[in-house]
Amino acid sequence: MVMFLHRIQALKDFSDIPGARYIKNGDYSAELFRETILIPKLMEAIDKNEILEVNLDGTCGCCDSFLEETFGGLVRRGTIGILDILKYLVITSKENRYYSKRSYTFIVEQMHRQLNHKRKY
Repeated sequence: MVMFLHRIQALKDFSDIPGARYIKNGDYSAELFRETILIPKLMEAIDKNEILEVNLDGTCGCCDSFLEETFGGLVRRGTIGILDILKYLVITSKENRYYSKRSYTFIVEQMHRQLNHKRKY
């Protein structure tokens, strides 16, 4: 079955100036983005068997804490399984490839933490 690609300018549609890590720290936080945009859009893509592309272009910059909370937090949150995240989520940035590379790094690091934690018990 062919999987369709659903593209969103996620951060541009959310804010051109991404904020802090947590909602309590101010407007346009990574936590707010993850909970109100990323998780619902990714769940919709999974239900439709589509790929969700999160394009990180169109902002004034993304700090590591925003990217880690968004994408590492997606794994920590556990609402969507790791295999589904890997299968249905594509993170891109033509303006700054560092953003997409770091985002994937945060996903992989959090996956390793969870796997290592499970092995201890």
